Amino acid sequence: MLAIIVGGVGWYLNRPKPWDNRAIKVAYSNEIYSTLSKNFDISGMELEYLVENTTPEDYTLSSTQDTFMILEKGEMRKSTSGLYKVRDSCFIPSRTKIKCSIEASPNFDTSAGIDGFVVFDTVKRFRIDFPKPTTPTPEEKRKAIATFKKFRPDDIK
Repeated sequence: MLAIIVGGVGWYLNRPKPWDNRAIKVAYSNEIYSTLSKNFDISGMELEYLVENTTPEDYTLSSTQDTFMILEKGEMRKSTSGLYKVRDSCFIPSRTKIKCSIEASPNFDTSAGIDGFVVFDTVKRFRIDFPKPTTPTPEEKRKAIATFKKFRPDDIK
């Protein structure tokens, strides 16, 4: 009987801890065209998110996170191309909201079929869900590119 109790307690203490998807809350903010070529073509883009740390401890969302996933059609896959990732490590103090960015493909728009992103923090057992970006739509992207192309390099000082 003692062996069963000890075994039960041992199993209970060593069982996998569930993923916490409420500790870090995320809302989409907007897109940022971060890099333009000499011809004013978009060569770098970021998707900005408002990230809220609801815990009593400070948290850093790492840019070296090897558990960054792309969500497509309800399925997750690792971002192996390097086109999508946390742009820079993002420090989020306890009970604070901070804007953090996901680096995105320069070709990204809302028609890309990406439903969002997920980061798993395997140490703290946090699952951080980044919702689907709502901008830029294909039309918004075309307008932005047309606006950029109106500029001439000597217009910028």
